Amino acid sequence: MTPHESMILAIEDDETARATLEPALKTAGFADVAFARDGNEGLALAHSGLPALVIIDIVADDPSAPDICCELRKDKATHSIPVIIISALDGERDVLKGFEAGADDYVARPFSAQVLAARVRAILRRCGNAASAVADMDGLALDDSAHTATLDGTKLALTPTEYDILHLLTKRRGRVWTRQQIIDAVRGCESEVTQRSVDVQLVGLRRKLGRWASHVESVRSIGYRIA
Repeated sequence: MTPHESMILAIEDDETARATLEPALKTAGFADVAFARDGNEGLALAHSGLPALVIIDIVADDPSAPDICCELRKDKATHSIPVIIISALDGERDVLKGFEAGADDYVARPFSAQVLAARVRAILRRCGNAASAVADMDGLALDDSAHTATLDGTKLALTPTEYDILHLLTKRRGRVWTRQQIIDAVRGCESEVTQRSVDVQLVGLRRKLGRWASHVESVRSIGYRIA
């Protein structure tokens, strides 16, 4: 099965929030909006309906929003569905936990329903363009079979670690990848990969990317993304 092209699944345990969220999404053009009242119901609906995107806004901790996101990422059928976590917790540790769980975006309360709808549109647009983005993005082309990258037709002298980091960042534009996620992706390329060494690798990668380095954006205290 493939993800439903238009359905948005919102896992929302607050009735007032549901009453606000549904009309905002429908006004933004998302006519097919499904709601789940808790995490377990949401996971069941995600597996049966395969929505285009999942919004998780859970106050209760059983399971928590990051736990729900982790479950979606573990399953082959749902691992690629984009996820937005909404939370009243906006501390650095909480935001990191959401991104480490695999969220594509993290929205802190209070938030505008209209802005949330705009973020949904942006993520769906990016995910729809993901395949072509890796193939050719502003002159950058990645060849997974040869493990090489070219910029404006010129091959870049990237190390295996630098290539893996670049591939990870470009496979979903706009998504923030934490340093730990980058470590997990490149582990095996080097015997020791630490959070500090990720920053060092990014310095070297940006230098080799030349003009294209402007696409690589640091997200303070969290990690990196392709802007």
